Amino acid sequence: MKHRSAATASKIIEFAIRGRDFMISDIQSETDNSPSRQTVYRICSQLQEDGWIEQRGNGWHPSVKARMIGSVDGDRDGNGDADDANAGNGNDEHSEGFSLDLDEIL
Repeated sequence: MKHRSAATASKIIEFAIRGRDFMISDIQSETDNSPSRQTVYRICSQLQEDGWIEQRGNGWHPSVKARMIGSVDGDRDGNGDADDANAGNGNDEHSEGFSLDLDEIL
């Protein structure tokens, strides 16, 4: 059983880390059994307060925190391939052994 609000928050954070701007209707269409529009708005407001997203006009946008984590992740397009400009060109020897503890960042 999924908790709808948790699944919705997870989808919003995923959008933010991938650098995707979105509207409430985008979240509702991308989430199975989505909560009401008002509930999605409340979740977005809480995630804004937590520093994940920012509201500008009618849309929501990734915050600095989400963009930083997304750029460290290197997989912003979601295809599983690193999008790093140095990937595969021999300039990535400094990234060997690098790990990221998200709890330390958050």
